[in-house]
Amino acid sequence: MARLEQRTDYTTEIPPLNTQLKYWNDRWRDNSSPNSLQRRQGDVILEYINKRSLHEVNILDIGCGTGWLDSELSKFGIVQGLDLSGKAIEIAKLNNPGVKFEEIDFFEADLQNNSFDLIVAQEVIAHVYDQELFVEKVSKLLKPRGLLVVTTANKFVIDRLDLGTEPLGHIKKWLSLNEIVKLFSSNFKEIAKTTVLPMGHAGILRLVNSYKLTKCFSLFIGNDEVAKIKEKFGLGYTRIFLFRKRE
Repeated sequence: MARLEQRTDYTTEIPPLNTQLKYWNDRWRDNSSPNSLQRRQGDVILEYINKRSLHEVNILDIGCGTGWLDSELSKFGIVQGLDLSGKAIEIAKLNNPGVKFEEIDFFEADLQNNSFDLIVAQEVIAHVYDQELFVEKVSKLLKPRGLLVVTTANKFVIDRLDLGTEPLGHIKKWLSLNEIVKLFSSNFKEIAKTTVLPMGHAGILRLVNSYKLTKCFSLFIGNDEVAKIKEKFGLGYTRIFLFRKRE
């Protein structure tokens, strides 16, 4: 019987690479299409990019998964996708024949510095063994004043959730808002940030997300507005950042 761990645990030891690969291959095999959370954060990412009026730019999608966002990113320029999972890349190639995908560890990827105008890293920073090295490499790959989109689970919410168990192999190094700011501030300037999909049922979130309180406010301003207010105040499951590389 496979060993399991809590989905919201923190990794204390780096899993062997073969264990990581099995985890991600199995995960993408069972989840080849984007779920509601991914679609919601994808909409926000595209909104951020649209506001910057990008055209014919070079784009790198780190941890591209099944490439579900890359068909949209391709509207802004040439996209290259990287992922550790061979299964994810197999699906990505089928869905996006015009995009170059590579099965590789980002830290091992041979990419030219100062060659990308935009880098997207969805749900990556909390799942790499060396977060400082990740930020340094991303910074080197971006052109001067290049843009970086980062999404990651909201530690404030993660600490107040029980999402059940999952197989071993998932590096989990959740970051607080202050830790994220500190990690990126030397190389990047924050342009925008938000959270999406409010949830959580422990501590203060037990009250904030209670059915009765949410229902009460929804009667006056509607469910969508209630969700937007919670997202604005940092109570969504996922944080989304738009950074610009410092000159």
